Amino acid sequence: MEKQIYTKKNKSKSPAIFLDRDGTINEEIGYLHKIEDWEWCTGAIDSLIKLSETNYKIIIITNQSGIARGYYSNYDVYKLHSWFYNEIKIRSGRIDAIYFCPHHSQFGELRNCNCRKPKPGMIFEAQKDMNLNLTKSWLIGDKVSDVQAGQKAGLRTILISAAKKQESSHNSYYADYSAINLKSAIDSILTLK
Repeated sequence: MEKQIYTKKNKSKSPAIFLDRDGTINEEIGYLHKIEDWEWCTGAIDSLIKLSETNYKIIIITNQSGIARGYYSNYDVYKLHSWFYNEIKIRSGRIDAIYFCPHHSQFGELRNCNCRKPKPGMIFEAQKDMNLNLTKSWLIGDKVSDVQAGQKAGLRTILISAAKKQESSHNSYYADYSAINLKSAIDSILTLK
């Protein structure tokens, strides 16, 4: 697993919101690794800025099997994430950390990792790195594998289930809640708080 941590470790445990990347923050295009191909999901920027005003740590966790498949490199992902982080920062928002799994079960050297969602390895690594209270934390994602990773780590989960996402719309019962996009998911969390 690879990580980019932008915030110091908490002295006391704090809650976090774990966010999937592709299909949750940016539009899903398949193997995104170039800045020029990035397209924000509707309302994602404003939602991240709103979330930045809370005490939740904001942590991105994303599977990036394109690395294991040889489509792009770790460097390409680091570059994209650095750009993404700065796009939020210049708008007075924050991202506390980004974790990504470069593995795949059928490609590359490591085929049985503990970080590829639906496994919860990235969540547990962030808990250790940042002193997080997982019982007060959430995961928002657009795939059942996102929800499963969150559940395995004891998080409350929200599945983004827009009509265009067949898998999500047929499997929303896996998550604690469902939402049509990141904005509605974050609004729900802040209301339930």
